[in-house]
Amino acid sequence: MVNGTLSPDEYRLVAKDGTTVWIISNSQPVIIDGNFKGIIGVFTNITEKKKKPSTPCILASGHPREDVMTHETVAHADGFLQKPFSLHELGKTVNEVMGKKR
Repeated sequence: MVNGTLSPDEYRLVAKDGTTVWIISNSQPVIIDGNFKGIIGVFTNITEKKKKPSTPCILASGHPREDVMTHETVAHADGFLQKPFSLHELGKTVNEVMGKKR
């Protein structure tokens, strides 16, 4: 976060059991009446992409594609599904993404 504006940041989180998870955050603070209330933004788990960059990734979101796919944090996604989606849409997207990776 830079001066309260959206900026992509990458974090490595380590659980008590030693499991490591990589997250990209494109977020900003929520401040009301001068008090910090939380964080709003896009948080993406990129653990599998870190392990193997060629791993296919499909992003599912309740927000429209044009609002989500412009964030740097999701630029790595190979496909997109807007929630709610049907099994048919899921299958079609998976087939498209897998076809790209062959």
